[in-house]
Amino acid sequence: MKSRNLLFPLFLLLMSMTCCDKGGNTSIMRQLYGIDSMLTVARQFEAAQLRLDSLNPDRFNQAERAYYSLLLTQSHYKNYIDDTTDDVINVAVDYYKNHGDREKRTRSLLYQGCVYEVMGHPEKAIASYKEAENVAEDGDLENKAYAKLRLAVLVTDTAMCYRLQSEIAKMEKDWGKYVSYYEKANELADSILVGS
Repeated sequence: MKSRNLLFPLFLLLMSMTCCDKGGNTSIMRQLYGIDSMLTVARQFEAAQLRLDSLNPDRFNQAERAYYSLLLTQSHYKNYIDDTTDDVINVAVDYYKNHGDREKRTRSLLYQGCVYEVMGHPEKAIASYKEAENVAEDGDLENKAYAKLRLAVLVTDTAMCYRLQSEIAKMEKDWGKYVSYYEKANELADSILVGS
């Protein structure tokens, strides 16, 4: 009878240990995994945002807060909600830099780049995308491809901006010439009209 009394608390202890992972409260983590699935697999962006908004991150431990921050930034991006600061995504970037989940670290760097793009900091975005590409595992083709895509878009946009700036500078330099041609054309038009 005594051994039975000792086995029951031991059984409860083992059950509680298997139900909890090192990431924190399994109830919160299960909810976050579900939201992650909504964002990546089911593509239910608005529903994911509503679920994230219903959570209270003040009660989260560090792992939960990092995952929540990644998902919140990802959801904002997918729902066209512009982040005006990098504070939220940096929670995830800083956490995953030191806690070994390469896939989440890669994603946090990708979405950090997206935030920087929205904020108008292409140089920072490029640095984040390059780091994401380097951090991603060899088999993580989706995140590697997305990093390359965002880099290509940014480089193309930046090149176009420089080209436009060059064209504008050239036009400004020749502006006096254009004004003089315009004035001559007006004089010629006036003389033709007066002569008619």
